[in-house]
Amino acid sequence: MAEGNLVGDPIEKQAFEGIKFKHDGRRTSEPVGVSNLKVIQIKRFLFESSLKRQSAIVNIQDGTTRGGFNRVLCKGAPEVVEKFLKKVPEGYKENYLEYVKNGARVLVLAYKDLKM
Repeated sequence: MAEGNLVGDPIEKQAFEGIKFKHDGRRTSEPVGVSNLKVIQIKRFLFESSLKRQSAIVNIQDGTTRGGFNRVLCKGAPEVVEKFLKKVPEGYKENYLEYVKNGARVLVLAYKDLKM
């Protein structure tokens, strides 16, 4: 955030705006128009080009679980993130390769709930 505006990689900005979330400029994000959901960043691991991924640990407060719950969020190159998936979705490789063949930059997102 800079002067109240979302800044950063154009693809990531578009994705964040597409899911209709707002960010407070520090650690908290929440969907526009929904008052009982907050995502609070606990720790962020910056993108590392040699790893081809970035991760964050967040606390999700949804109003149903006291204190919320913690989750690891990861984004990165499909072939790298695939190694960490407990179960690879059907058609995973074929789908991302189709985009790559058409010249698209592909990022995948994954998560894992953490025990508190």
